[in-house]
Amino acid sequence: MRIAIIVLLAFCCVLSAASIGGRVTDSYGIPVVGFSVVLTEIGTFPPPPPEIEVTNVWGEYSFSGLLAGIFSITPGDPTGVTPISYPAVTVVSDLDSLTGYDFIRSSGTTFDALIRGTVTYEFGGPASGVNIMSIGMGGGGPWTVMTDTAGEYSLAVPAPESIYVMCAAPGGLISSPDFHAFPVLAGDTIAGVDFILLADVLDTFFSITAIITDSSGSPFDALVQYRDIIPTSPWLAEYTSSGIVTFYLDGPGDYIVQPMEDGYYFVPEADTITITTSAPAIVTYFTAMDSSAISPYWIHIEACDSTYSAVDSIFIEWVRDGGSIWTPGWTIDGEYSAHVPDSGLYSIRAATFLPGMIVVPAETSLHLTATSPEDTLLVYLIADTTSIAETALPTQIEMSVYPNPFNSSIVISVEQTFLSGQNGQTGMSDLPIQIEIFDISGRRVAELIPPGSPFTRGEEECKSPLSKGRTVRCRDLGEFIWTPNSSLGSGVYLVRATIHDDKGLQPLVQTKRIVYLK
Repeated sequence: MRIAIIVLLAFCCVLSAASIGGRVTDSYGIPVVGFSVVLTEIGTFPPPPPEIEVTNVWGEYSFSGLLAGIFSITPGDPTGVTPISYPAVTVVSDLDSLTGYDFIRSSGTTFDALIRGTVTYEFGGPASGVNIMSIGMGGGGPWTVMTDTAGEYSLAVPAPESIYVMCAAPGGLISSPDFHAFPVLAGDTIAGVDFILLADVLDTFFSITAIITDSSGSPFDALVQYRDIIPTSPWLAEYTSSGIVTFYLDGPGDYIVQPMEDGYYFVPEADTITITTSAPAIVTYFTAMDSSAISPYWIHIEACDSTYSAVDSIFIEWVRDGGSIWTPGWTIDGEYSAHVPDSGLYSIRAATFLPGMIVVPAETSLHLTATSPEDTLLVYLIADTTSIAETALPTQIEMSVYPNPFNSSIVISVEQTFLSGQNGQTGMSDLPIQIEIFDISGRRVAELIPPGSPFTRGEEECKSPLSKGRTVRCRDLGEFIWTPNSSLGSGVYLVRATIHDDKGLQPLVQTKRIVYLK
């Protein structure tokens, strides 16, 4: 017991230990990176060995885990540094957090011009900790600086001079433009020398880059895991650095990417990415949200097969009663959870991309109340053995899409197979067929319910390639041509074909993933 108390007391002391910190800049206020600062405890005998910390990309240093006492702080290399020391810094309490012990180091070079700019990611978020370098066209330099947490930098250069300014993009990214080139004169302050970081399609063949920011747009570090969409594939994970991580892949395929961090949830919770030879490098973006600010209402989905083993990669989507935008997601390790905005009735749909398999129930609802803010739905992945003894009822549907990827129009071909001994035919039945197109966020962007106008959101009327230009009822042929609306951008879309019967049975559903390259 006595040992346990001593250990607990020591642990509490560590948790409440004091800290001393400051910043090292040059005479122009630019951070000095990698500068050594020495902390020495004085007034004790024998004196403990000194501690050394090195400044980070923002020129900051910090000594932590300190107890009450008197300390001196000195630069590792005092050449051109002011002040030469802080001789007696007193820590009164273990709760002290002392800051402002700054140093200024003279660069030894006369700088006459200042270059300012911002580095952002493609989606607009700031890129911190990125190295900016300038060299003179006559061979001077290099002069370097790091971007701060807002993605901004200030770089001092000698003048007059003609200079290049370049951005050292992190792995998996390239900067746009490659460089800036211009002359500077003494006294100049040149602003707007900006760079944008883009996915490096040429140098990183087959890669996924995940970029995470917090709700204010600042870089956020978290564990990011990914795997092939095939449920048996293992998860691979790596931490971001300054909010960014790049995974290098073996080849094309469909992948799931998901960030994780205790105390936070992410928007989106996960992303499904298709890598092809036409789109070998994709950048996906996540926003970290503080879990303490979220709604208390939850929807939980658990998926298993007939042996009660957990099933991954079941496609889930939900919408509040009366809403129109479905929120998508995927089961991971057999589970899916979502924070929903408030109480009410929520419609839930589930589907699988595995051939010959279906999910039951495919569509249902959960009702959340103030007294029951959470509810769980159990869905099962089973073999598609639908068999209804009706001559006009198909047992399964098959859908093909071509070309895929596409850049103008795509042909969606739906075929229905009937029970053997019934009609013994393959073709279109008299049952209503519904074709829907969703973007990766779950927003429905096009819909077709034959007969009638093929797509109801502004697309042109469908024409079959067999109709020689005549407008036809696509339902009769089983082929549909989708030409995306001009407002839609490149990306991954989901095509879902559904056949509803009039017997109250589960609908037949087939889903395909397509890639639109605008």
